[in-house]
Amino acid sequence: MIIRNTIWGVPLLLLILLCGIYYTVSLHLIQFKLHKSFALMRRKSKAGSISTFQSVCTTISSTIGTGNIVGVASSITLGGVGALFWMAVSAFFGMAIKYAEAVLAVKYRKQKDNAFIGGPFYYIRVAMKGRPILSNLFAVAGIMSAIWGIGATIQAKSFVGAIDNMLIGQNQIFLPGGNSIGIVSLITLLLACLIISKVLSGGIKRIGRVTSILMPMFAGAYILFTSAILINNIYKLPSAIISILTSALGFNAVSGGVAGYMIMLAMQNGIARGIFSNEAGLGSSPIAIAAVEDISPNDAGYSNMIGPFLDTLCICMLTGMCIVVTGANGANLHGIELTALAFERGLSLPYGIGNIVVCSCLALFSFTTIIGWSYYGEACTHYLFGKKAIAVYKRIYIIAAILSPLLSAEIVWPIADIFNGCMAIPNILALILLSNQVIKEYKLSDN
Repeated sequence: MIIRNTIWGVPLLLLILLCGIYYTVSLHLIQFKLHKSFALMRRKSKAGSISTFQSVCTTISSTIGTGNIVGVASSITLGGVGALFWMAVSAFFGMAIKYAEAVLAVKYRKQKDNAFIGGPFYYIRVAMKGRPILSNLFAVAGIMSAIWGIGATIQAKSFVGAIDNMLIGQNQIFLPGGNSIGIVSLITLLLACLIISKVLSGGIKRIGRVTSILMPMFAGAYILFTSAILINNIYKLPSAIISILTSALGFNAVSGGVAGYMIMLAMQNGIARGIFSNEAGLGSSPIAIAAVEDISPNDAGYSNMIGPFLDTLCICMLTGMCIVVTGANGANLHGIELTALAFERGLSLPYGIGNIVVCSCLALFSFTTIIGWSYYGEACTHYLFGKKAIAVYKRIYIIAAILSPLLSAEIVWPIADIFNGCMAIPNILALILLSNQVIKEYKLSDN
């Protein structure tokens, strides 16, 4: 816990935010050119290669998961409704970071074993004048994050937890360490892992095809549910927005000291949850974008900007707004229970049905995140150990997902955060050192 809090303390969060602000200014508010990003989604790719749309779906499926449902509710519980404002701020500046990451990933990618491999592990090495220590650290942390962190283990635990919450009362199997899992949940997990294993066996091309079908379908359904809640409570929207702004800026605090504390609390939780949700600064998403054969660095940058927009500015904010307009944040609930209450109140659902809807969404999002994150670890494995090691990595990845119920959340989350931090630190350092290269690519394309 001490190591995690040290790595993910205010200095790193502030550094990521300042990096986003710097790129936003240097790239002339590139976020307002998002129309170029969506235009690229219609571009056709070479026959037999992953398309830009498929790569973006892979990156978005990797980010839309536990953080969009449980993480948003937790940020409101810990930091107040003002955390939503700072979450949106971090996502806005995170879009500029995502642009820079993808530009560098494509600019410095390599062709190995008849495939393009790119990501921070290559451009970090360039930033370090060819010295591989930090690039190797990133790659090792990327593998461990995929297996232990955001990828297999945590998402599989969320998947099982969602099924358990939906099927309360099912017979339990008691596991070593005091944990337990429902029999139906275990069978569902094994079937899910079997499907995931089949998808992973086809590499990035099959992953891209599957996520390009599942991600729009699952995300679209969730957006419809949350939009319906906001429409049903549209007369409460103005007061909800005022409440968020006053909480974020400390206007509703009694004294200056209390105001400062409340602002810092909202900022820390909002920015942290925003970064953890859209992964801006982590360096994960450009790994998938770099696999697209016929894409320029600039186009890759624009494509990568879609992630924070859809993940945080759309889905996370929709979740948060639903909690606020329904008044669910006033209840003494946490995590998924808080979001479930918002769904029940907002859609006038019978007691318990909101929990089923939210848990279903969480299970589906976790499923696609397991698929999407697998490629990040695969690319890091390829970089460090070569193509032959990928088969071993995939087996370990699936085994980690299957064994996830054995591990407690108190152990998994802190270690996952440490590995994520070991990705973010060298990546942000490289983004700062290579900023002139990013700006150069932007100016060349803009002329």
